[in-house]
Amino acid sequence: MATKGWHPEEIKAALRKQFGALTALSIAWGYNRTAISAAIAGRTRSSVVERRIAKALRRTPHTLWPD
Repeated sequence: MATKGWHPEEIKAALRKQFGALTALSIAWGYNRTAISAAIAGRTRSSVVERRIAKALRRTPHTLWPD
């Protein structure tokens, strides 16, 4: 049976609880203002952004996105 990752809304909520708006967080981390949202939604695949998100949430990227 395949392992399910986190739902995108769970990732967004966890980041917002810790850091506030995702747009502001993207800019603070030095990325395009939509980079975090795009990575979470799967619109773009950025291993750098995904690793940064996972580290901020104290998880591994594979826990959030097993595929």
